[in-house]
Amino acid sequence: MKKTEEYIAKEILEKFVNSCFSNLTKGESPDWFSDEHSYGLEIVRAEKQEQIKLSKSLKKKQMSKGELENLQKQGCKTYCGFISHTIFEPDDKYFEVFKDIVLNKNDKLLTSYKKYKINDLFVFAFDLLIDLGDIKEMVAKFLEENTVEFNHLMVLIDNVLIIFETSTRNLIYENKIS
Repeated sequence: MKKTEEYIAKEILEKFVNSCFSNLTKGESPDWFSDEHSYGLEIVRAEKQEQIKLSKSLKKKQMSKGELENLQKQGCKTYCGFISHTIFEPDDKYFEVFKDIVLNKNDKLLTSYKKYKINDLFVFAFDLLIDLGDIKEMVAKFLEENTVEFNHLMVLIDNVLIIFETSTRNLIYENKIS
């Protein structure tokens, strides 16, 4: 995780969610915290080298019109003649990357991170081939299938911040970041 992204996440939360995020102290495990308010915020990028390579290779592969139509019939999304993987296939790479990273952070919260009364996870989602709708469905699916100790799962993709309350699995916040 690049340190600048930790500051960017905090700044986004301060500006667009609540100014109280400005009172957080920089730390490590979690990345930001407030002992006074018993609050911890961990920041993570949802990407792995395999996922980066997959996205790059899919972006570069231009399809013929016939190939595109055939893939669309199978439920794949296409953008300007390029194919995108479908996010909910069992072998989907990005869902697995996201799931692995969030569950890894959850394990660390349970075993080695300082735990607070409220613990949130902010995820920078990077995949040029998925959109906001895919991410919202993916997070909802993830929360349906997994139990996490984080109180909120915050995801930033395409300059839109979404926040899910993990206990209810509800989307509680969505805002364009500009």
